[in-house]
Amino acid sequence: MPAMLRNTVVSVSELRHVSVCCQYCKTTVIIDLCSDSRTVVKYPNATFIAEQCPACLTKYDSALQLGLKSLESTYKYLLPFTKDVGFNIPTEE
Repeated sequence: MPAMLRNTVVSVSELRHVSVCCQYCKTTVIIDLCSDSRTVVKYPNATFIAEQCPACLTKYDSALQLGLKSLESTYKYLLPFTKDVGFNIPTEE
């Protein structure tokens, strides 16, 4: 008998916000992938600087910076296909 797995399907458009946690001060920054101004959702008057944590000013790892830029580019590329592309997330029973 085939196994039944429960999944939550999330549209690409629902993945608009990504959070980054500073490994030193543990500040979490929420990035809006649709915003060109890099507006931080948690602090609307602040702007996100991809190179460093806005709280302690420690530089983020360069691989993380590259990954965030790639994620943003991929997200914007996939937005027109929100009805066709989704992510399946396994859920606990």
